[in-house]
Amino acid sequence: MAQTEARLDRVRALLVRLVAERGTDFKAVSLAIGKNHAYLHQFVRQHRPPELPDDVRQALARHFKLDPRVLASAEVTPARPIDRDLLARANHAARTIVGGALEDEEMRVDWSAAFYSLLETNSLSDDPATLRIFEALHRRLVARGGAGGPK
Repeated sequence: MAQTEARLDRVRALLVRLVAERGTDFKAVSLAIGKNHAYLHQFVRQHRPPELPDDVRQALARHFKLDPRVLASAEVTPARPIDRDLLARANHAARTIVGGALEDEEMRVDWSAAFYSLLETNSLSDDPATLRIFEALHRRLVARGGAGGPK
């Protein structure tokens, strides 16, 4: 029983971290996954429900662009700590590419996640020339209805 609770505590801690890193809150994420505004707050703070149902894990995984197994109460692999400098650079790159409009937040998060992964593995530079290339790519994808553009 204690081992299961420890795993669930890691899932709760991961949710707190994901929400904070993305500059959102439990209410917005709960609504985004089709639950009432207090659902995730109750899960994290009041342990209700005691465990996330599979459909909620799947929805959260899609929302946060994660492998759903990370949110399972089974074995949870501890996440690597976020490098704040890389996160700031990734967020800056995403704002440069997508812009700052509120309605573009989902695209900005997607670009930021991609940039963070590439920066973390030294697979990409975030210099102005590279950002201009990605900005042009983003415009083309949006014009074609991809990457979160008009459907």
